[in-house]
Amino acid sequence: MLNVRLRELREAKGLSNKAIAIDFSIHETTYGKYELGHRKPDIEMLQKFADYFDCSVDYLIGRTDNPAPSDSSTPAPIKVQEQNVIDLNELSPIAKTIVENVVDMDRNVKDLPHGYGGLQPT
Repeated sequence: MLNVRLRELREAKGLSNKAIAIDFSIHETTYGKYELGHRKPDIEMLQKFADYFDCSVDYLIGRTDNPAPSDSSTPAPIKVQEQNVIDLNELSPIAKTIVENVVDMDRNVKDLPHGYGGLQPT
């Protein structure tokens, strides 16, 4: 998918492989191999391509069909599988208290400088 997206974005700008290679200070054959799918750029180069073409890395690698870069000030939504979601009101009072205590403990661990009980906050 990356090779196709790079070619489409380059052609949309009306640029040659050579022009892109010059802009990125890489050999024309290196860029050509990216477009042919014979070589994969490292993450730094992916980020540079995304900035250059004003799109997201996710778009370049095919994780989304929306080329618009995401607004970094807005966190991406967290996808939760429905079977893992529970309604606390359906739990017994003791189970509800345990869940609430675990959540509170997790929040507090993140505020400690060295974690809790040897565990590091995530």
